[in-house]
Amino acid sequence: MVTTRWGASSSKSNGSLNASEDVNKEPLLADKPGRKRRRPQKPQTHNEDSDGPASGPSRNRDSAKTEQITRRSGNRGKLRDMMDMPIDIFTEVGYHTDKSDEAQYPSTLDLRHLTLTCKRIRDILMTKGAKRIWAAALSSVPGLPECPTDLSEPQYVRLLLTNDCDAPGCDARAAQVNWFSRARCCQKCFETKMAHKYGLKQIFSDVCNQAWFSQITHLTPHNGFLGRRHTVYQGCYSIERVARAIEAYENLLQEPNHQELAEAYMQQLDEERIYHLSTGSSMQEWHNGYIATKAAEITARKNARLASVKTNLVESGWDPIDFPSIDNCKEFRELAFKDQQLTPKIWNNIKPKLEPLVQRNRDARLEVERTRRRRQCDEAISVLYLQTVRETLALSCDTRHLQPYFPHQRLINALPCVEALFEADMETITGDSWFEVVDEVRTFIRRHWRKILKQIAIVVETGTAPPEGFQNEMETDDSEEKIVEDIDILTAKLSRVTAAFICKAESCKEIHWFPAILIRSAFQNPSADFTGALRFHEPLGVERQHLVNRMLVDLGLDADQATKSDVKGLQHLICTRCDPNIARYTSFNEILRHYIDAQGWFSAVQNAKQTGSHSHKVINDHDWISDDTPLIRQDDSTKKAMLELAKAAFRFEATTDPTCDIYRVGGEDFRRNAVYREIRRYCKLCPDGLSPMPCPTSVIKIHIRAKHDKEPDLDTDTGRDLYDAICPCPT
Repeated sequence: MVTTRWGASSSKSNGSLNASEDVNKEPLLADKPGRKRRRPQKPQTHNEDSDGPASGPSRNRDSAKTEQITRRSGNRGKLRDMMDMPIDIFTEVGYHTDKSDEAQYPSTLDLRHLTLTCKRIRDILMTKGAKRIWAAALSSVPGLPECPTDLSEPQYVRLLLTNDCDAPGCDARAAQVNWFSRARCCQKCFETKMAHKYGLKQIFSDVCNQAWFSQITHLTPHNGFLGRRHTVYQGCYSIERVARAIEAYENLLQEPNHQELAEAYMQQLDEERIYHLSTGSSMQEWHNGYIATKAAEITARKNARLASVKTNLVESGWDPIDFPSIDNCKEFRELAFKDQQLTPKIWNNIKPKLEPLVQRNRDARLEVERTRRRRQCDEAISVLYLQTVRETLALSCDTRHLQPYFPHQRLINALPCVEALFEADMETITGDSWFEVVDEVRTFIRRHWRKILKQIAIVVETGTAPPEGFQNEMETDDSEEKIVEDIDILTAKLSRVTAAFICKAESCKEIHWFPAILIRSAFQNPSADFTGALRFHEPLGVERQHLVNRMLVDLGLDADQATKSDVKGLQHLICTRCDPNIARYTSFNEILRHYIDAQGWFSAVQNAKQTGSHSHKVINDHDWISDDTPLIRQDDSTKKAMLELAKAAFRFEATTDPTCDIYRVGGEDFRRNAVYREIRRYCKLCPDGLSPMPCPTSVIKIHIRAKHDKEPDLDTDTGRDLYDAICPCPT
């Protein structure tokens, strides 16, 4: 290395900026002595015993210069040219510091970094002669507050722009700053250098009780320490500053005129505190803006790198829609969204890592799109399939309620023709595409529907479930014409009046025909197997079918050909076995249920007689098996009106029965519908639990004559009980 003017100036640079400051200022850059010049070797002395002339120092300037310069071979650092630069040129370059894009001069932070590169540059920049360089660098920063008088320019730069801890020998990152105390330290050093008000009392316990202690601590610059949540609203003091202030104040107390000196010192502390607070607030405000601007610049550089990465990927043939998101893909974010310019070398290094991420995202996107398209196709097929079912079966009821008895859509999707539509990976299934496979789908629907109808027919005829293996027997390869013919025959058979089902629930009095029985059972049992509906419904059976046939004969209908539509519109039907005064005009279904309930009541009474719990005579006045008298008739409107008038007179007579102790019944109260409670009679001849509800005397007489075949004795055959119209349960 060539020894230049750097070496000559090193001896002048021993004094630093920190050496000129007061004792209460902590240097931000440690002073290091300059490298000593190598002393030239002394010339050899003349040997008096020798014959030659005395040898002395050479007077040739070139030879002397050659002896002082020591050249070194090998690699030299990037600052090798700066080592050879004259001091005045270096000073001139540093003085023209500018951060604009046009001027490529070192910035304020660059000067800070230069002081840490080597000892010789530090010796130049840390002297008072370099103050104008630092001042020029600080003046080039827009909006930067003026350097406080209690800090040197290097200290000011270190406090504002670095994260170095003030504690000597500490290499930790110092993110916590106290602008008013001019302190920047790490979390660990904070506990040793800073303290709150109560901590000062413990540290200076020997003087904390003095009257001037609280005044000195108040006049010492302090604020909340940023970054520590529990100390933000507490005064945070520099222990060293407080110690220096206490020591100076105690020294003043030793002087003869200590009172005047103490007041002057307190005033000086107050002025320093105000100055620290004003400058600290300015520094804090600028630093917050600087951090925000720096973060925005970093984000802009990251976005620029990300845009460059995406541009290169597009040029490589990748689709932008396949690029991973920096929010969801950590690997992509670490490679693409980075505060580093994307150079060709860097791109060649990260490209093999980025392409697998893009390919993985592409595969995931394609899978999602395939799933979406299949779902859309499935929805389109579902609509078209239901439409095909309605057109194929041509049922009068809403087919949406019969879906449990249709082939499940997964069976339709499994057909080879429909599966081919899914494999085509179309966006959706159109009507034209469905038209190509609708014939095969219709055949599959008809075959399945024929199997359901055969199950119902077997249940209607036998009253039991189909035998084992019945479903397997239905899997035949009949022609389309044969399947349609079988469906027509089965539908006509199930549409007859005798193909009815009775609900087993005691509270339900309804009788269902085909296809209403399917809708009812679908709500109660969402199984496609019709045999599951037998848990809630039962067919009429042979005896009840005989009852239906006799009712149809009485109405003048063909028992073998009559359908449910033939009896659905019949009106003014009445039971001929009941007394005209209590018989009601109802529908065919209700009269059928009326006879079935009457037969059920008689069977229950017979069971009670067999157990010995009942011995009175009971007859079945609604017997349709052994009694050939008519069961039902249809009246015209005139006859119905006459019968209704007679029944109204009978009901009025029943409400004015003098044999019952009636409360608020009859007369004006009856006309005002003020019937709440009354005394009614019940039958003692019926077994317990099988007697009709308490009723008026005239009605109970009809019951005894019809069911027990005797003249009623009200005292022995009946009893009286309180009847509540709101809660009609006997008390």
